[in-house]
Amino acid sequence: MSEIPEPEQTGDGPEKKITRLAIGVEGGFDPDCGKPKYTYTEHYSVVVLPGFHTFPWPNDALPDVVKKSVQAVLDADSPFKLAEAEALHGTWDGEKREVSVHSVNLKQLDNGVKIPPSGWKCAKCDLTNNLWLNLTDGSILCGRRFFDGSGGNDHAVEHFRATGYPLAVKLGTITADGTGDVYSYAEDDMVEDPYLAEHLKHFGINVQQLQKTEKSMVELELELNRRTGEWNTIQESGSELRPLHGPALTGVNNLGNSCYINSVVQVLFRMPDFIRRYVEGAPEIFSTFPEDPANDFNVQTDPSEVVRPLIPFQACLDAFMKEELIEQFFSSALNKKVTARKITRLATFPDYLWIQLKKFTIKEDWTPAKLDVAVDMPWEVGVIVIVPKQTFF
Repeated sequence: MSEIPEPEQTGDGPEKKITRLAIGVEGGFDPDCGKPKYTYTEHYSVVVLPGFHTFPWPNDALPDVVKKSVQAVLDADSPFKLAEAEALHGTWDGEKREVSVHSVNLKQLDNGVKIPPSGWKCAKCDLTNNLWLNLTDGSILCGRRFFDGSGGNDHAVEHFRATGYPLAVKLGTITADGTGDVYSYAEDDMVEDPYLAEHLKHFGINVQQLQKTEKSMVELELELNRRTGEWNTIQESGSELRPLHGPALTGVNNLGNSCYINSVVQVLFRMPDFIRRYVEGAPEIFSTFPEDPANDFNVQTDPSEVVRPLIPFQACLDAFMKEELIEQFFSSALNKKVTARKITRLATFPDYLWIQLKKFTIKEDWTPAKLDVAVDMPWEVGVIVIVPKQTFF
């Protein structure tokens, strides 16, 4: 095996900033980012012992029996790959596949469709790989399109949306023991179909005569592991994970663009303080607070843990009306700078008086700071004190 360095990219500057939550578009994530800096080429040779005579491979000069033997060795899976595939058998993303609820009483149409042993093609396009056989009506359609444009043209999933026929098996993954990659569109997951052999027989397919010709989803996952490195660890590949359900164990369905907020919600619901305040305390919140608890300050905080000073409203009025000294005030009457006294009063009394409580103060560094205080508002306010005395007779 030899490695060939990729041409070094220069002059591109620092890594581009991500400004859009998208892949492969301007401002989004670059699908080529993080690709290896080397390309690898493999070279094979046939070595004859004990003289260690070496012959390059492929080599038409070698006897047919030798060529067939070498090719069989090259095509065989390594023991490590076989062990990894065995550990992941019957799983998807490292989790054990569940038996589909649709497999027992699956509806199969008597439409006379018979599936040939080869020559498959999507019924709606020209794709001949990544094909899925619908187990209800026998339609052969291509799989989903991936973000990079590869895969299929979404015809299999579009067929489910139009018909509601739930189960499909990936052609080429069916083995002689009656297993294969089955996807349930209704359950939106890879599933087990214990009656797969019977369902295939309905369309004239004898599983005993089938040979696996395409990579299963497990094998594709193993390849992904090798490409991404850490994916294998993240998915706990090689471990038989037991599905768990119930409170604090069930996640949130992704609506297509809600995965980030889903993860935040799941973290919140693992915090005991959050559960105690907003889950266990929900009945009290809805029974004691206004109709819109989400915008109520007492709901957003925990009143039992928050101690705020209680300020009388009259004290706020007194602070507003108090005398203020102004130094270096230029008096036009004296024609010089003096220390003046400033007071605030109402010259005329309005029909309606609106009072805004500004619970802010200016700190020593001249930055505003919010005052976490409660103001005791009376039902009646004697505002006569802020009206100049000479206006009363």
